[in-house]
Amino acid sequence: MLPRIFLAALALLACTGYSRAEVASAVKQDLIKYNQLKLSADAQVVNATDNGEIAAFRGYRFECRNEADFHPPESPDAAAALDRFLRYDATHPSPSAAQKTERLALLDAAIAAGSWRADYLDTIWGIWDNRGRPNALKPFADRLYAFAENGLPVAIHALVEWNGGMYDDIPRRTDLLKAAIEHGNPAAMSSVAYNLGTHDLALRPMARKMLDCAAAQGEPSAYDGIARLAWQEGRWVDAQRAWIKGANLGCERCLEQVESELVWRPGHRISDGTYNTDAGYKALRDFYEHQFFYNITRMNSLRVTAPPALQIEISDEQIVKSIKARIAAYGLP
Repeated sequence: MLPRIFLAALALLACTGYSRAEVASAVKQDLIKYNQLKLSADAQVVNATDNGEIAAFRGYRFECRNEADFHPPESPDAAAALDRFLRYDATHPSPSAAQKTERLALLDAAIAAGSWRADYLDTIWGIWDNRGRPNALKPFADRLYAFAENGLPVAIHALVEWNGGMYDDIPRRTDLLKAAIEHGNPAAMSSVAYNLGTHDLALRPMARKMLDCAAAQGEPSAYDGIARLAWQEGRWVDAQRAWIKGANLGCERCLEQVESELVWRPGHRISDGTYNTDAGYKALRDFYEHQFFYNITRMNSLRVTAPPALQIEISDEQIVKSIKARIAAYGLP
């Protein structure tokens, strides 16, 4: 049996009288057209507070580094021990008390085997479990500071994240962000680059380099920044494609943006709302939301990419249609 979407496409061709080649040629022309949109000057930047990062990074010399180059060594035996813990956890999503004890024993064994990733995971897990309990939290916080002082990239950035963003101490915040970037942390690059690139045209070339560096390390959130810059530059096709790619890698803001495009598709009205209206998108979101250890540690080695069956596929023709519908409704900014 032919897929429903294919049958619909054949019906459309029959109704319009255009050949498949003619439709493909028109879509190709539209892809070029909607990737060269002329936007107003106001639409090309965000005029809002930047938390002091613009001034802090003006004149900054960025060099793309990979955070793996700053990781402590981990032996094959230590890595295997951590894998045993992770496999056990994955196969016991609702563990009993006895299984929780066994799971902790496996994590302790990985730490004893010399896995720095197991040690870091245990540290962040302890911080997570003891939120709101200062006395119980302190030993785990001390371990996080020790990891950061020893130059672990993810830990340097975690100091910012686990301290509420440090917006009450902007100089300290920017110093830590710079240190995380200089140690190759892709999450820090993505966060800073999004802010720099969307707010300041002069800093956009550096922001783009940061985002490309982060994306090369597999950082999902980098694609939200890549897409947003493309959108501000009138490259709306590139923006849509980047959001789709990011969503499939686990970027929540990318998925929200892709979901928002549902309103431009047949069967949806602007007033319908968008989020969680598509079962496929919900399944993709659930897949990444259930990766607890990655979500609290942000260690990319713990992230599992969604299988192809869960990933979003949106055709070039559909991208063009949604862009046309958006422009027809609101015009160009």
